[in-house]
Parts: sequence; C-alpha cells; structure tokens
Amino acid sequence: MQSALSHPVARVCVDVHLPHLDRPFDYLVPPELSSQAQPGVRVRVRFAGRLVQGFVLSRNQASTHRLQPIERVFSDLPVLTPQIARLCREVADRYAGTMAEVVKAAVPPRHARAENAARARDDHPASAASPVWSATDDPWAAYTGGDGLLKRLAAPTNTRVVWSPRPDEDPAERITDMVTAALPRGPVVIVAPNAREVNRIHCALKSRFDARRICLLTADQGPQARYSAFVHALTGRCDIVVGTRAAAFAPVDSPAALLCWEDVDESLVDPQRPGWHAREVMALRAGMNDATSLVVGGFARSVETQGWVEAGWAVSLTPTRPVIRTWAPRVKADPTDSTAAASHARIRDRVFPVVRAAIAAGPVLVQVPRRGYVPNLVCQNCREPARCPTCAGPLTLASAQAQPHCSWCRSDPVTVAAGTAVAAGTAYSCRNCGSQQLRAAAVGVDRTAEELTRSFPGVPIVSSSGDHMVHQVDDTPAVVIATPGSEPDAPGGYTAVVLLDAASMASRPGLRSSEGTLRRWMYAANKARPGSSVIIAASPTLGLVQAFLRWDSAWWAARDLAERSELHLPPTVRSATIEAGTETLLGVVEQLQPIDHPSWRFIGPIPLEDQRSRLLLSAPRAQGHAFVSAIKEVAAEHSKSTKLQSLQVRVDPYHWGVDT
Repeated sequence: MQSALSHPVARVCVDVHLPHLDRPFDYLVPPELSSQAQPGVRVRVRFAGRLVQGFVLSRNQASTHRLQPIERVFSDLPVLTPQIARLCREVADRYAGTMAEVVKAAVPPRHARAENAARARDDHPASAASPVWSATDDPWAAYTGGDGLLKRLAAPTNTRVVWSPRPDEDPAERITDMVTAALPRGPVVIVAPNAREVNRIHCALKSRFDARRICLLTADQGPQARYSAFVHALTGRCDIVVGTRAAAFAPVDSPAALLCWEDVDESLVDPQRPGWHAREVMALRAGMNDATSLVVGGFARSVETQGWVEAGWAVSLTPTRPVIRTWAPRVKADPTDSTAAASHARIRDRVFPVVRAAIAAGPVLVQVPRRGYVPNLVCQNCREPARCPTCAGPLTLASAQAQPHCSWCRSDPVTVAAGTAVAAGTAYSCRNCGSQQLRAAAVGVDRTAEELTRSFPGVPIVSSSGDHMVHQVDDTPAVVIATPGSEPDAPGGYTAVVLLDAASMASRPGLRSSEGTLRRWMYAANKARPGSSVIIAASPTLGLVQAFLRWDSAWWAARDLAERSELHLPPTVRSATIEAGTETLLGVVEQLQPIDHPSWRFIGPIPLEDQRSRLLLSAPRAQGHAFVSAIKEVAAEHSKSTKLQSLQVRVDPYHWGVDT
C-alpha cells in the first residue's frame, strides 16, 4: 500500500470520452483518503469544472502539474485490476477509441448493496478439487489432433485453436471438457453470444462442477446480480466465468484458457463506441500471457479465424471426414425456393411426404427467416418494393384480415385495390407502374404457421420467434416453426428439419451475410436426431449450400477469404468508417492523404440520411498501426475544436459499406 507521504499523486483514468483527452490525469491524494485511493479503485474527481468518475491507475511520487484533490473514493475495492487496465488500453488503441469508453464496458456500474453482500461472504469453493478428464470413450478422438488439445490445455502453453464441433454433438459438453482440462492451471473465461447459449453452457458445467465455482455475467441479470457476480470473480470466489460479450473483460488474473463460442454472431460486437468484438478482445488478452490458451469455436467459421489459421497464428480443429459422413444429418436440397409457391403451400409436394412421415415419430422443425405475417410486400405488376406514401418505409401485413401498414411510421392502414371494400386510409399506388395491387415478397413465421395448420390438421403447431420465444418442446408429434436463433430444444432431437426460403437467405447482400446464413442453417441442423432428414429450400449448385451439404464451413471460409483478398476487402485489410457532414469528410480526406501511404484507399463521402455522409477507408494489414493512429489523430483534432464537427469513427466495423 502506497501512502500519501511517499506517493501523494494518483494517476486517474477520467470518465471523459473525447479523443483528444484520452490520457490519464494527475490528482492529489488527501491524507485521509490515502489508504483507500489505491490502484484500481473507483473515485470522483473534478474535471473541467464538473464532478466525474474515474479509476486510479497508479500512485506516483510527484507531478509537474498543479493538482486538484480527489473528491471521493467510492470503495476501497480495486475493481480495475492492472491486467484489465492494460487490456482496456490495448483495445482502445486497436479500435481508435478512448480507454474510458472501454473501461465503461469492462467494469459494470457499482451497486453498493451487492458489493457489501459479496464481500461479506466467506466461502471459497474455488479451492475444491477439479474433476479429472478421462480418455474412456473419448469424443475428441473424432477430431484431427483432438487427442492433443486437452493435453495442451492442461499444460502452461498459449495454445490457439479454431474449433468446429461435430454435427451430432452438444457443443456445451465439449466446452466443459476443455474447462476440465484447463481449470487445474487457473481460471477459465467463456463468452457466448446470448443468454440462451450462456445458460446452455452453464447447465453443462454444473453437471461436473460445484455451481458456486461458476459466475454468470450477462447483460440481462440486472444491476445487482451482475455486479455481485463481478465482485465474486474479482475476489476469487469463482474460477469459471461464463457470460456474454462483456465477460471477455472478466476480472480474473492470468486465466488458463479463454473460450469464445459462435464468434460469427453479431451480438459479440459492442454497439457502443469503439465497437470492439469479444473475439478480438480475447485474442489480445491471450497475447498478454504466455500461459493463456485461446479457443474460438462455432458451427460456421468466420473469415477472421480462417485468416488466423492460414497465417499460422492458430490451428484448425475439425472432425475427420469419416466422422462427418457418419454423423452429419442427411441433407436434401430442394432446388425450387418454396416462396414461389407461397400461395399454395409452404412445403412443396416433394417434401411433404418426408415431413408427414417424420411427424409420426416426433417433432419437426421448420425454420423461417422472418418474423410476422408478411414482412415485405411488392407491387403485383412490376415487383417494385411497396413503400409507404407518407415516409417511404416498407409496407407489411400483420394478418390475413388486416390492411397493409408501414413498419416505420406505423401510420394508418394503406388502402389497396381489391374486389371488396377496404378500410379507409392513404391510397397506395406503385411509384414505378402505378398499379394498386400488392403481393407477398416474403412470408413470415405467422403466415407459415397458418398454412401448415391447414396442411397438417390435428397436429400441434408451435411458433417461436424473437418476440415470443419457446425454449423447449416435448418429444411428441408437432410442427415447430421458428425464426433463426429461436429454435426450441427437443429432448431427443427433431425427426426432421426444414429450412424454408434458404435461397433468399443465401442471396442476401453484405459481406457478413453468407457466414451468418451458414451458421443459422448448421445451428438448426444440429438439433436433428442422428440420421434424420434436413431439407433446405435452395439449389445444391450454390456454393454456400454445398458447404452446408458437406458440413464444411472451413472450406467456405477459406474460399470467402481468398475472394476478399483479391478484392482488398476486410478482414484482409484494416478498415474504418467515418461519419460526419460531407464537407467535414472532405477535410478528413485532405488530412489523411498527405501521409506517405499511397496504398490507403478512400471511398466516398457516401450520402446518408440527416445530412450526414460516410467515408470508407482501408489499408494493408502491415500498416494497421499507422492507419489506426492517423485516424485517431484526426478524430482528436476534431474533438478539441468546437468549430469542427465531431466524427463517428469505427475501426474494423462488423458491417462494411452503407446498407447495414
């Protein structure tokens, strides 16, 4: 402990998010606060005439500035450990953000009651013995190099693995195997994209470990429960941390292993500035310790982790081809998209007998990409997307009896031409051909449930979507219709899985659409019983469908990465987006272009809404540090001048382009 006499200066990370103020500031430690104002504690200081919060980073002997005193120490608990503070600094530099922005995500808001209750507990179950991994009936023998993974996790090495699970197994069980191997060396941190996946992993862990050794860190816990779990992890009362994206900053020292599940999921990207990805945070954290291993897994492989494998930074761990051929579901491709026959039946004639036979043996899963009844309407004549006459938003249909309405402004129903009387409202007329008749461009889960009720009379129909999610169904005959990510669990697995509108999903624009689509297909197919049929409504000639048929997401990721390399697209290059007014962005281009980097690319400014524009920038990965530093310098110059418009900067954004 450092005293006010020998170290009277506290270096504080102040909660100010302006880029030109991204540095620690010195404050005087009053003698009465000296024993509390230690590195890592939360304090209140005066900054620019305002009282703001901050964190003490270090105690120093002197400063060259005239200092103001620390106003208050909230608690003597050091919630920002030195390792996490260093990680926050690296993440901020990686994404051209400020350290205060990252610390805000890493350390949850203080909850005094939860902190006092957690510190009062005197149990330390982390000292209990860990289960020992047994090679009897080893499921890892099905993987190329799987026998060596657990041995390396048990040794003090910095193993880096990109893992693709078997098509028939529960990934949570394999994650528990890895935790069992690594835990004797130290704590383990596991990050999953949502609370549902976290709970699934948590249940698997509780089957082998004392529940008191496991901390859950999720956004939906509530302030008190989340901060209580944070304090338990900080004080060493648990040695397994499972949570959503912010758990990548879990306050455990020198973790033995970091596990990231389903890194393709967009939920692992922080929506706030600077927009870090949990996978990249864990990769930076693994690089800070030579004895910390990193495992990134998922049904579909991301192009980023495929780049790690091809660069030699990580190794690939996939099931052997004989195992995939034995245990992969029997996938059949229906070359005609079922949306073309939406007026007759959502399941086509060739698929109908398979589904009816499967229902007799148990539940059948039908995946539908969209929620609602008819989420998109187009002109009956020219297929022009139907737009609201008031705000130009897309028109949707809530039910068979309802009139079309705008999904943006929620205005009065729009009247359309029909053979019967219609409700009063603004008249619709196609801007392209003048037609007043509409048809469905896509069919949602509610319309599909309505049609399948007629196709399978007497069979229970279960609908599950984001606004009404069903978590589990019985192992009895039923048709379960679900949107991607909301598929209920079936105890014995589904007797058949049908992926509707797959062709339209495969053809969606965007750099991230293909890997996200493949993940949704494989996630649903994983819920089928071994040997059951999986029917996908798309042509087998599509490359993405081929990857699904072969259960080979690594092949698709390698192909996608090669194409991006030829086109100089992320992640083969470092990229950034800057949003501001058009004139401001033209000035940004002038500031960056004089820098001696002719390989940097500038696209835009591209007009957006609200009189703003977007500038797309990219640079070779070898110049990534200079690229990010130059962008941050420009952002800092704009933030310190009240005459210049502020910039919204995102480095290596999840989405690239304008239509996000």
